[in-house]
Amino acid sequence: MHAGVVWYDSVIFTGHLAWQDRLNSLNLPFFLSSDSIFTNYTWKPTYPNLTTQYFLSLESSLTANKTLRDIYMGIDVWGRGSHGAGSFGSYRALQHISPSSLGLSVVIFGQAWTWENEQDKDEWTWEKWWDYERFLFFMGWPRTVITKSKGTVSGTESRPTRDEISGSKCCKWTKEFNTNSENN
Repeated sequence: MHAGVVWYDSVIFTGHLAWQDRLNSLNLPFFLSSDSIFTNYTWKPTYPNLTTQYFLSLESSLTANKTLRDIYMGIDVWGRGSHGAGSFGSYRALQHISPSSLGLSVVIFGQAWTWENEQDKDEWTWEKWWDYERFLFFMGWPRTVITKSKGTVSGTESRPTRDEISGSKCCKWTKEFNTNSENN
């Protein structure tokens, strides 16, 4: 069994509570002593890029066993101080973290928001919850369409509304799961 230590960005090397919201010299000793770091979710839009620049500026002897993927930028789906305001706007934070271009990782806090935010409403159903889940995690942000044959970007799809995410518009794997679950 493999275990790992993830440092949560809260305490700096002086021992004081001081969220940095990014990797910097104040929390670097903890990052170097652990397997990875999880930044607080109240970072500014420039922090993912600053984090990448800072990491790449470090001497390779310090970071020999580290990669940018060991740095997790936090996103709070509840939107408490999180860039993008959380909820269905969480994709904005993900766009700034830009895992595919900057190389950073993402950690999502409050991913149960779709249930917890609506559960006490009279009209709330499992079907509506699945619609919210699909919208938040699969269809709630603009997507770049990649042409498989050429591997080039062919355009950006517009963001669908929640009403459009029902019936034939929902994710294929979810339909198959629901169909198989009903038969068992």
